[in-house]
Amino acid sequence: MNYKCKDCGKVYENEIYYCECGNNSFIKIPSKNDYDEKPEKESPLVYFMYIVFFTALFVGIFFLFKRIMTDINNREVEHDNYIETVLHSVFDGFSPEGIDKSGHCMVSFIVDETGNIKQKKIVESSRVYELDKKVYNSLKNVSNVGKPPVKYVNKTIKVDFICFAKKYEVECYSKNVVEP
Repeated sequence: MNYKCKDCGKVYENEIYYCECGNNSFIKIPSKNDYDEKPEKESPLVYFMYIVFFTALFVGIFFLFKRIMTDINNREVEHDNYIETVLHSVFDGFSPEGIDKSGHCMVSFIVDETGNIKQKKIVESSRVYELDKKVYNSLKNVSNVGKPPVKYVNKTIKVDFICFAKKYEVECYSKNVVEP
């Protein structure tokens, strides 16, 4: 750093208290050497520590993300398994005998926190009396389907029950829709 006298403009390389002109106020100005100085290099150990830190951070985030995704997938499988259990419970006693026309009916019900089925009803009739009657009787005979995941507690579950009647056989299946 150089020092320039405010009165006469003379430049000094070192800091002094009085100029030859008698002035004692100076302006600091950068010297050529100030621009040539190279910054200190950090030790290779510092770079190594950066690499170790960021690698550990990345690996930690990766495994945390993987764990979260595994938990989400496990919950979805649990929910899918629960719905399958409900459908099996509801339609376990269903028998297609006596149904001679194709149709579909939709039933709805609510599962409380203990697994009890409440508010059982047909929300869409198939217009095939035997089909509606058998589906509703199957639903009516089930009282408890086991404790549900939180997602299904006190939510309306609608099940669309579809039946295809052919000359010598009846094929039935169901699909579910859950209302939020």
